[in-house]
Amino acid sequence: MNSIPVRRIDGQILWNGSPPTLADFPGIRVYVDACLEPAVKSENTATPTTDFQLLLDLILDLDRKTPWFTAEEEAESLDEIPPPPVPLSPPQLPSRLPVGLTAEIIQRWLLFRSFMKEHRRYEENLKNWQTAMIVKMLNPEDNPGPKPIAPVQPVRLSSRELAGYEMFDDYHNKLEKYEQSVSTLTEYKRRLPEFRRRHELHHRILLLKSRHRIHKRSFARLEGRLRSLLQGKDFNFERLNWTILPGGGSLMTSVGNYLINERKRHPTVDFDETRIHRILTLEPSQAFAGIDEFDGYLVFLFQGIPFAVLTCPRVGNALYLLKDNWQTLAKLSKSQLLADHAAHVRRIIHVASGEWFDKLRTELRAGRKW
Repeated sequence: MNSIPVRRIDGQILWNGSPPTLADFPGIRVYVDACLEPAVKSENTATPTTDFQLLLDLILDLDRKTPWFTAEEEAESLDEIPPPPVPLSPPQLPSRLPVGLTAEIIQRWLLFRSFMKEHRRYEENLKNWQTAMIVKMLNPEDNPGPKPIAPVQPVRLSSRELAGYEMFDDYHNKLEKYEQSVSTLTEYKRRLPEFRRRHELHHRILLLKSRHRIHKRSFARLEGRLRSLLQGKDFNFERLNWTILPGGGSLMTSVGNYLINERKRHPTVDFDETRIHRILTLEPSQAFAGIDEFDGYLVFLFQGIPFAVLTCPRVGNALYLLKDNWQTLAKLSKSQLLADHAAHVRRIIHVASGEWFDKLRTELRAGRKW
């Protein structure tokens, strides 16, 4: 017989001989549930205790030590990896160059082009200065600074040179945009590992927040049950941890809405709704959605079938067939189900080839032949 894992020594609550941490909570939850409902205790569960005050103190002690996220931190969204910039194609040289083009003319074009860029900046600065002068009339304390000085035009192009310059300027504008796009793409590639690292870190934080929310609900549930017992109130140990989804012709709609809400609540989680849609094609008679620590799970019942189908649309979770009292079995951990209740449980692993669905249909056809 295993010993009682929770003890109070010199006023300190210990779990398996050490102060409890959040990492211990899954085991603590299973143990407290086993103490509250001995009917669901598995062979490997430690010796239950009826010292409900000790169990409540254990939950409260762990609750106080847990650094829960604040409401502001909970509301933070995931930083997305920015998409790569679209690279531009290098511009083509003009197919027809002006007759008599010389290096001297190209040099004059370059000087004139530099002047035009400075002149555009000057015109923009002049507009800002004029606006500031109007503001100064309303508020004499404002200082708009000195009036911008117009750049000196270094060369004057002839009409023939101006005709060729437009083609030259258009080509150089395209060349500058191309060079800027190359520079932007190079900088993006340089920073991409950092983007990915931050995204992955933030992703793990959001997953941690999701687990914290589930733990927080479990804390409240266990605390409420223990306080009810200690206050001598009648308590229904068979409290339903599942919400019944509307059945009949609206069942598919209800499950579809559930999946949409799940995606909104957990935007960072990978979902595979197709596995749920395929189960719906088998026409289940009833469906339940989990709450509290069963959040994210769905249970389907089929008319005349003695087992329930427990599944989760989140990638990485298997499908379970639970015979007889599925509500009791669903309160156990997956390892407990497979180790201690193999006669009442079957697991089906989801594989991309779709073999899992064939196995499920086979089990449904077999019906009562377990």
